[in-house]
Amino acid sequence: MRSAKIYRVLVGLDDGGMSYCDGVEYEDIIWLVPRWLNSPEEGFRRPERMIRLDQFEHQIFPPPSPIDIAVNEPVPLALYAGELTPALKEQYALYERPDFRFQLAP
Repeated sequence: MRSAKIYRVLVGLDDGGMSYCDGVEYEDIIWLVPRWLNSPEEGFRRPERMIRLDQFEHQIFPPPSPIDIAVNEPVPLALYAGELTPALKEQYALYERPDFRFQLAP
């Protein structure tokens, strides 16, 4: 089970919407985690998908900003929250339903 720094990320989507999600460090890279699958009885959560942040233009904000990172270009809604097609999987670096377990916050 991993203990990782969690970032608050603001993401602009290609449909004009905006969303907040978590970012996590994994293998020294920050990944977007739009949705978690929680297992509170076991004390961990797993990402539904992880999308590599550095394939998008972004900026990092220092404290006391309410967000840590903002993605400066539209992220495809299908990549962020839709069905992952073979074309999306080929175009973007991501993990789909990885078996990575992160500790739940106390």
